[in-house]
Amino acid sequence: MIRTLLLWVMVSLFFTLASCDKVSYTTDKNKKAADEKSSEPAKNLDSLAKEKVKIGGKFSDKHKNQSDLMYNVLAAEIAGQQRDLDDAVKFYLQAIKISKDKKLAKRATRISLYAKNIDGALEASRRWSVLEPGVSEPYRYVAVLLLRKEKIKESVEALNRYHKLLKKPNKVTFPAIARMFALEKDKKTAYEVMRRFFAQFPTDNEALFAFSRFALHVKKYDVALWQVNLALKKKPDWSEASLLRARILISMGKKEQALKSMRAVLKAKKNSRKLRISYARLLTEAKRYKEARRQFEILLKQKPSDTKVIYALALLALENKQYSVSEIYFKKMLKKRARIQEARYHLGLIYEKLKRYDTAIAWLSKVKEGDRAIDAHLKIVTIMSRKGDVEAARRFLYQLKSRTKNLEVRKFLTEADILHRAKRTDDAIEIIRNALDTNPGNVDLLYARAMMAEKVSRLDLLESDLKKIIKEHPKHAQALNALGYTLADRTTRFKEAYKYIKLAMELSPDQAAIVDSMGWVQYRLGNYDVAVKHLRRALDLDSNAEIAAHLGEVLWVNGNKSEAIKVWDRGKKIDKSNKVLKSTLKRFRQ
Repeated sequence: MIRTLLLWVMVSLFFTLASCDKVSYTTDKNKKAADEKSSEPAKNLDSLAKEKVKIGGKFSDKHKNQSDLMYNVLAAEIAGQQRDLDDAVKFYLQAIKISKDKKLAKRATRISLYAKNIDGALEASRRWSVLEPGVSEPYRYVAVLLLRKEKIKESVEALNRYHKLLKKPNKVTFPAIARMFALEKDKKTAYEVMRRFFAQFPTDNEALFAFSRFALHVKKYDVALWQVNLALKKKPDWSEASLLRARILISMGKKEQALKSMRAVLKAKKNSRKLRISYARLLTEAKRYKEARRQFEILLKQKPSDTKVIYALALLALENKQYSVSEIYFKKMLKKRARIQEARYHLGLIYEKLKRYDTAIAWLSKVKEGDRAIDAHLKIVTIMSRKGDVEAARRFLYQLKSRTKNLEVRKFLTEADILHRAKRTDDAIEIIRNALDTNPGNVDLLYARAMMAEKVSRLDLLESDLKKIIKEHPKHAQALNALGYTLADRTTRFKEAYKYIKLAMELSPDQAAIVDSMGWVQYRLGNYDVAVKHLRRALDLDSNAEIAAHLGEVLWVNGNKSEAIKVWDRGKKIDKSNKVLKSTLKRFRQ
């Protein structure tokens, strides 16, 4: 009796579901609907709730009771509206066992995914593939869901079916599949699925190229290089493959080899604008800014109206502290009405660097919309404090309403920073302590307080905050590195320091600051030759005065005084005011 009454209530509600109050469900930005972009649906549950659910249609021989189907579908819909996703999935799975409606199976798959019910989504997507065997989409879901259950062989089999049913050229399908699996969190399992899948096409250039890109994404550099070299052997004049090879080499720390190969390609195709743009960007990534600027200037000469090139030149000039040149380019952009908010914001930064603070504030005040509006407001606060009026800067900061938690945290961080710069570090630490009362465990706040604690020799607080971050986020490379470096530099706990830095380096093997820390802890452990190797690499990755100070010290202590002096001279050219460099030179009377 109760079930019958519920059924009639649901029937009456069914026809008004589309007009019910909306329920907000957030989705991951990376989860897109298109086959070539992701393995997740694009619509949220609000959109799904508006879709009409067909009740009826064909039924299996075993189930011919239409009321059972109606009951399960409507119960699922109501559960979804009430945010009870577990029940929604349960009722949908019951419904698709009865119905032969492929749309219902598709809906059950997507609802299960939103509920993060992997088993439910897999069951629904498999049912969908049975009901619509000639369509590729359900197999895409099956392949990814099997990967998430670490069923590698079955995932590859589903992926093969998906690829076969796509009926599109491999030039389209292979990159789409690689991008789809690149989004998966379990990189190790995703790599194994991709390796087995692409191994089936050993002579297909598109497969070699797509797998090479995927291998680069998961930092399997040797595999990536091997695959792209095979592709280039078959097609030596393939520009995109040459560019990919250069990116792989740069990731491996082989900048010169990468750029040399790209120069040869560009020489052979000097009229290719697309290739020159790629080469210029590659030079920028390699921090070869002067050479990058030269390439962008050639591009601008070829096409003076290209605002993307003007923007690149403006940023390069700013990076190289060529403020007057950068100013000219950004003002060109304003004349062309291109990236107006970005141009105004960066002009504010330029005048801040020139210590023309009032002019900087005037430009930043014009940034009233877009992504840079909040950045501009917070930058004004910093500039006001640099003018000497910290309290006025704080009052200006308070005018900015904290519309989101993220903005609230940024305000606290900005206030703490201006107090720290005003040598009121204890007050800055107190601000962050108060902020943590309303934002407990916030990583940015804990990290900022740790860095400030180091400045006032509160190593106990630094260690406590960094360990809190590491406990909650064991793969936080910056926290691991900061703790390891501090222990190596400020204590005698060298072995403990090494463990933290080693973990950080496994997570970010090409980050100059972490490579520098590894060199420094090896020095403190007495492994001078190993230390020099790491510090040389760190300086190659980032031309930094502090790294030069470290490398020079190790070379000096290891008996190579003439080279140490050369490295220190290089550091002076980079930044002669660097505190670590000045302290090092003073200790060694240089």
